[in-house]
Amino acid sequence: MQWVVDASVALAWVFETEGQSQRFAAEIYHAQQAGVLKLHTPAVFHAEIAYRLAKTGRAKKLKSVTILEQAEVIAMAIDFTEHLGNSDCVTLTRFALEHNIQGYDAIYLALALEKRIGVATLDKGLASACRRAGVALYTP
Repeated sequence: MQWVVDASVALAWVFETEGQSQRFAAEIYHAQQAGVLKLHTPAVFHAEIAYRLAKTGRAKKLKSVTILEQAEVIAMAIDFTEHLGNSDCVTLTRFALEHNIQGYDAIYLALALEKRIGVATLDKGLASACRRAGVALYTP
């Protein structure tokens, strides 16, 4: 099965999270590793991941090699897909307004709609927008 995965899930693969969120993210990661799931992301995913890894790594005083290892864990599980996220700001803003969603989240939703696949997310705003748009949400 194919799913769009957002940064909230991928970051849970390398950051300590609590309870249900950790189990949800781990299940997605293991299903991908077993070849059961194919995960897609838009280009903005990479910027979100780099930002959060670098920021958290500096705050926790992690070595660069550790931060890069975390990035590699995430990168190996993802299939990058080009789509609406590469559009101009007017098109993306229009889409975000139509779906009452933030810009970054709009890119994930647009990819799911374009590919006609569901979304795996821990982000409540993105999950709500998916429900309104009729996009399936990954459930364990």
